[in-house]
Amino acid sequence: MSDGYTAIFALFALVAIVAFFLATVSRTMALREEEGNDRRRGLFGRFHRQDDFFVVDATGKTILMQAVAQGFEEGVDHVLVKASVEAVNSATDDGTTALHCAIASGNPAIVSRLLGFGAQPNVADHDGRTPLWLAVHKEDARIAALLLDCKADPNCRVGKNRLTPLMAAAKNGRIEVVNLLLDRGADPRLVAEDGRTAAQFARENFKANMVEQVAHNQKLARMVLR
Repeated sequence: MSDGYTAIFALFALVAIVAFFLATVSRTMALREEEGNDRRRGLFGRFHRQDDFFVVDATGKTILMQAVAQGFEEGVDHVLVKASVEAVNSATDDGTTALHCAIASGNPAIVSRLLGFGAQPNVADHDGRTPLWLAVHKEDARIAALLLDCKADPNCRVGKNRLTPLMAAAKNGRIEVVNLLLDRGADPRLVAEDGRTAAQFARENFKANMVEQVAHNQKLARMVLR
């Protein structure tokens, strides 16, 4: 009888071991199949569920920000299908949103997609920079126009000197952007913290450029006369 119980126990143990082995193999094959699908779908295929694609590192960067910063339109479209408006407007620890990232990549199509999905154009990062401010500094009139179409504030203030986008554009000689901002409601009467207006910044820029051009011409003249 004892031998019979021993044989039965051994049989159950063998069945349990075989079942465990088969289950392990099945899980391994499933994981490999999923990894294979991920490789076929690419980077964004791994984030097929809404709770998967969101934050990707400790700073609060999202997979959407990564796609936007790389100018990856297909990836942006894939993420937006799964995203919420809150996810699109999520910010990193320094206040950067996906729309801020889109200015850096300089892709008007992506900026338009984000704005159409509900990205907020007047959100400032921790340095006070709005997407419009960044577009002005890049002298990107196309993207600046898209932002202004979605009610970006042309008179927002940035930095200790409280510069407006118009002042920044005038200071850097961004003529096309200056004209755009003036057409869209930028106020040329506003004064920076140091008392200068956009017109004064423009005059200073013109004078500096003239001095630089004169110096350049003098160098050319000296080279010719040698």
